[in-house]
Amino acid sequence: MFKLGVVGLGLGSGHANGILSYNADWKLMAVCDVLEDRVKAFTNAHSEVLGYTDFTKLLSEVELDGLVLALPHHLHAPMSIQALEAGKHVIVEKPMARNAEECRQMNTAAKKSGKTLMVAQNWRYTPWVRAVKQAVDDGELGPLRAVRTDWLQNAVGDKRPGNWLLDGDRAGGGPIVSLMVHNLDFLRYILGEPVSVHAFCLTGHPEFANNAENWGMAQFQFENGVIGQMFTSYSAFSPVDSGPLWLYGEEGTIFMQNGLKISSLKRGGGAYQDLEVKDDMGLPTGNPSINELLHFVESAKSGQEPLSSGFDNINTIKFIDAIYESARTGKMVTIKL
Repeated sequence: MFKLGVVGLGLGSGHANGILSYNADWKLMAVCDVLEDRVKAFTNAHSEVLGYTDFTKLLSEVELDGLVLALPHHLHAPMSIQALEAGKHVIVEKPMARNAEECRQMNTAAKKSGKTLMVAQNWRYTPWVRAVKQAVDDGELGPLRAVRTDWLQNAVGDKRPGNWLLDGDRAGGGPIVSLMVHNLDFLRYILGEPVSVHAFCLTGHPEFANNAENWGMAQFQFENGVIGQMFTSYSAFSPVDSGPLWLYGEEGTIFMQNGLKISSLKRGGGAYQDLEVKDDMGLPTGNPSINELLHFVESAKSGQEPLSSGFDNINTIKFIDAIYESARTGKMVTIKL
């Protein structure tokens, strides 16, 4: 029985409830959050689970195999390192950290401890993403040429105490690191590594602090020659975007907007058809959060590197670092992986 703890009961409450509701070789031993009311609400509903407001005390008092860390971004590195040094396997929410240097420190701690460090890049464990990857890997689109991905939200006006999302120091930036980390990691998973980027960011919105951008746009190229574009915002008025994916090849196109669509020579061209997502594409369930947790536990037990390990995911953060560097300097940046 793999003994788990969940730290952070905002986003982490979903992970905790998933562990409790899904029948697997695991047990939720404890939860932790600095907000005592969150802890009490959870443990009152689940009396078999221990509750803590002190992370160090949790590590010392509860027998745990692994921890799920769902925390503000500035805590990802120090608390992952503390858990790894305490001999715990760690799955940390995305982004892995605020910058690549913090990721390097986390990977050093993982290597030294011999424990698994995985990043909860949940899109990789989503059936529709696997369907896109299969179509690409099967060559149905022919030689790949271009990709586009957007995600616009409006996050202004959130006055919750302790809200850190629009604080560039605590979050590491604005929507590029907090939102587009999904999309950019997905592009790496599908297309391989990026090699160059030219980006622009807008800052100065009164609700965004410490140079967090509220708009971001970037053009980039991958090692296989594919060119791409991303577009994002946390302050779009009545946001409408083109969706997470437009992928163009010489022999077909896939897009994702209110469903996954494909047109290809193999299918006769012409009107777009639904791209089949059959039997959860070999994943255990249709729920990406459960899938990634199952993969984390399996990887920790077997010692095999997980699909979204820290050693892989540092490259997603290097991609983001390069976008920010380009926006700061106004120049194209070569990405050094």
